[in-house]
Amino acid sequence: PKLWKLSCWSECTLLSMAAALEKGDECWVPEPTVDGFIRAKVVSAQGESVTVQGSSGQATHKVVDVHPVNPSNQSGCKDNTELMYLREPHMLYNLRERYAVDSVYTYTAHILIACNPFKRLQIYSTDKMIAYAGKSLGVMEPHVFAIADRAYRSMAHYSLSQAVIISGESGSGKTETAKIVMSFLTWSGRGDSKSKDKKAR
Repeated sequence: PKLWKLSCWSECTLLSMAAALEKGDECWVPEPTVDGFIRAKVVSAQGESVTVQGSSGQATHKVVDVHPVNPSNQSGCKDNTELMYLREPHMLYNLRERYAVDSVYTYTAHILIACNPFKRLQIYSTDKMIAYAGKSLGVMEPHVFAIADRAYRSMAHYSLSQAVIISGESGSGKTETAKIVMSFLTWSGRGDSKSKDKKAR
């Protein structure tokens, strides 16, 4: 189901998740004027309402709008599917934590999420291409090279056309990402000796 659409989730699932919250537990609650969600602490829970203490004071929310916080050891996961709770606030927080340390790529299973760093990062060199060539998805840190390499190897192995879909809002970096993918595919197709060695392993 779509993560942002609460109606797609079973009401029983949402209620059981929220029911596990106790006084003092940290949680995420909606706050459209800030980042969509803010972190708060549970003050009390009764029926289908939960009262929380946030940075702007106390507020009461519907139980289905209150989301438990993931364990601290899951902060900055390279794959969102590794998170205990996988809802919109959890994904946004994980992406934000990774972005803060210039980890602009994050997997959600076999999908790669890219956050435009709006600066030049030294992660697209030939040495990086060599490092990612022939590696299974998930072995290395998330990177667009890994997606491009998977497409290239699938094409070579199955002798079938492959497609890399790049989508996003204006200014999100689609054009630059397409250039990076093309540079990797061009490099791979040249038959570079180091690339062959890596692919043979």
